[in-house]
Amino acid sequence: METTGGGGSPEEAVVPSAASGDTTLGHHLAHRLVQVGVSDVFAVPGDLNLTLLDHLIAEPGLHIVGCCNELNAGYAADGYARAVAWAPAPSPSPSAASCCTAAVAAAIGSGIR
Repeated sequence: METTGGGGSPEEAVVPSAASGDTTLGHHLAHRLVQVGVSDVFAVPGDLNLTLLDHLIAEPGLHIVGCCNELNAGYAADGYARAVAWAPAPSPSPSAASCCTAAVAAAIGSGIR
């Protein structure tokens, strides 16, 4: 497999190149999430992200937490972040505004103004 250089530690420097045909953006994203220490992903399955979710599910180091809507995912990620002292990062979606409600509540609840 052909690789391209990255940066940081040697483990991070070896990334499958697009020229090899062995990787996709979804695979690369899933692998990088694990590399930076992400172990749980809160997701709302939908028509537009099913292919990405397939890659996230296939990554051995990731655990997918399925949620029924963006507001629930936001609150679940907030509760998880408070329990493990980690910051949630919602991704854009057609209903991302619902997730913003949870983010605002999290900021107010944690004293961020």
